[in-house]
Amino acid sequence: MKKKSIVRIFLIIFIVLLQFPLVVFAEKNYVAQIGTEKYETLTDAIASVTDTTPTTIKLINDIINEPVFAVGIEGSTPVKQNITIDLDGYKIVKDNSTGNGSIFTVIGYGTLTIDDTSNEKKGLITSGNSGRMRGVDVARGTFILKDGTITGSTKDSKWSGAGVNVWSTGTFIMEGGSIENCYSGKHGGGVHIENYGGVFTMKGGTIKNNISTGWGGGVCNGSNFTMEGGTIENNTTSNGGGGITTSGTFTMTGGIIKENTANGNAIDQSGGGVCGDGTLTIGGSAVIINNKWKETTNNFYLRNNRYIILDNPKTDMNIGIIMQNSMGKFTTNGLDNNIGLFTPDNSDYAVRYNKSGYLELAIGYNIIITVNDKSMGTASANFKKAAAGSQISLTATPKPGYAFVKWESEDVDNVSDGQFEMPSKIVSVKA
Repeated sequence: MKKKSIVRIFLIIFIVLLQFPLVVFAEKNYVAQIGTEKYETLTDAIASVTDTTPTTIKLINDIINEPVFAVGIEGSTPVKQNITIDLDGYKIVKDNSTGNGSIFTVIGYGTLTIDDTSNEKKGLITSGNSGRMRGVDVARGTFILKDGTITGSTKDSKWSGAGVNVWSTGTFIMEGGSIENCYSGKHGGGVHIENYGGVFTMKGGTIKNNISTGWGGGVCNGSNFTMEGGTIENNTTSNGGGGITTSGTFTMTGGIIKENTANGNAIDQSGGGVCGDGTLTIGGSAVIINNKWKETTNNFYLRNNRYIILDNPKTDMNIGIIMQNSMGKFTTNGLDNNIGLFTPDNSDYAVRYNKSGYLELAIGYNIIITVNDKSMGTASANFKKAAAGSQISLTATPKPGYAFVKWESEDVDNVSDGQFEMPSKIVSVKA
């Protein structure tokens, strides 16, 4: 066969092959896995769960800009999905610069749990730099944050609850993880509980470094919030409640609220730690300290005609307190030994036990304790400042080789037994 004929044949074959589509085989890009079954999208993995069987979806890759994820299938026969998403160190990013919404929505009485079983704990749910997507929206379902981080919405968000929003009959349980660096152009930089019956229980984890231009830098509670543990810290609001603002039911039996800031223009827009309205119950080992209204110490700000219900407070409870009407009753109940659990944010005042069975703020007077010779021992009182009517106890501790003789004071009568009732003036006592 001649050379030209061979070339002609190859050209004909090439032209014929061009008439057919070229098939290229490539490895699929899987992002999620249920057992041994892999999925190209998290949406497909969630949709594969069609009953109430608890199911874990484990991420095996980062997920970028998939549509909103809905857990809990609604309709005439809703499916109460019970899904755990194990981030396993990977990221879910929804960077929506044009629309608004939530990365996850829990509906139809479904249950969504977010976990991160990786050693590095770098699992992340974020709206990137868009500022137009909240992390999780909970309505008529349950969201549990076990581990992992929710962050983002840091640009021009117009949503309340930039991290998590709870509404209708939704329930949010925070066992661990972190909600941080979220920004809300409305209320609740980290978490918002709307006044429709939603419930938020915080057992652990951290809500930190969130910002709200409305009320509640960390949490805005309009319904029901119980804090049993965890930390709310370094949050900021343009109005009241740097850590928490509450107009619903707030119960705190543990955890710490610290180093938050409220920047409201007036005292009724303060509450660096908590801006307290509604029903307020405090007990256990709750701690609210080192919070500010602008540059002034301001921890638990209590609005007029609002009172704290004390529920089994422990000796390590520590609450800074300030009232809208400055002085007067601030608990519905209490005992004489509960006085030291509260510290007035205004140093002019002291906490006093009222024999009617509650605590109140009143003008405080200093108690000055001296000893005739410091080399012989030390002396102290149970309070450095006290309100008139408070019971004062003195303690003398002699050094080895010395003995305590007596108490002396020109400001109170009958101080020989080391006990006296505080008068309405500064008291000096010498041991």
